[in-house]
Amino acid sequence: MTEKKDDLAKSNRIRDKFVKLKRRIRKESGGFLQHLAPFVFVNGFLFFLNMFTSPSYPWFLFPLGGWSIGLVSHLFISLIRKKQSKELAKIPDDINEEQYSLIKKITDLESGIYGHIGPFISTNAFLIMIYSITSPGGYPWFVFPLAGWGFGFFMHLATSIPKMMELKKRLKEMDIDYLTEPVFMNSTDDKGNVIRNQNGFMPSDEENRNNYLLALRIQKTLSKKIASNPDLQDKLELDIEKNISNYIDHIRQLIERDEEISLIVSKASFNEIEEQIKELSKKHENTDHEALNGL
Repeated sequence: MTEKKDDLAKSNRIRDKFVKLKRRIRKESGGFLQHLAPFVFVNGFLFFLNMFTSPSYPWFLFPLGGWSIGLVSHLFISLIRKKQSKELAKIPDDINEEQYSLIKKITDLESGIYGHIGPFISTNAFLIMIYSITSPGGYPWFVFPLAGWGFGFFMHLATSIPKMMELKKRLKEMDIDYLTEPVFMNSTDDKGNVIRNQNGFMPSDEENRNNYLLALRIQKTLSKKIASNPDLQDKLELDIEKNISNYIDHIRQLIERDEEISLIVSKASFNEIEEQIKELSKKHENTDHEALNGL
């Protein structure tokens, strides 16, 4: 009993950490437009001030270039965080400790790469701009920081990218596809063979998405167990994989109906709701699934 309580407490701790990671990444994906607005306003003001007071010397480029370093860095971090947030939303919260550790390492590596790209581009562009203003045609001193930093940057890529790909491979072996195509639903053909349904279905509601992904993970786990034990199928005298895929299909259809109803209720007028209910009733009557017909 104590062991089960400890396992549950550990599972809840991992879940809480993963939820906090999702929230932090989602929070860090925003804020760029708030950064961009003062950048445009202040530097626009400095440009006009420069043109009115000393148009022969473009001093406004110095604060513009310096601030651009922070702005471009923020842009790259925001881009990867948006992508990470979208991908993490596809993963149910009930992951284990090893899965959480892999996801955390991958997000850190990605953020490190994108966080390096922004300053590398913007800082060296700033140095080239200073050179072109202060000593055009002179000794190209900007080449040295560009070359030195460039070497470090490409070394960073050479070490981080293979490591990140290996972590993603390990994560995929645990039935979690990270930063790949959306999870597709498995279904079966007339012979009962598992095939890919390329409709790319993914619920928009977070609770529905978590339930749907959990069902897909259970399906994959059971499929692996059946594949590792060829005698299991014969012993049970059932086409287990086909039945599981049919259950997943039922879940998908129920979620689709739920989201259709939610959309109707949120956007339609009372008369439109009546019309949509009639249409949904027709779909319900025409469905081929016995489980849905029994509702």
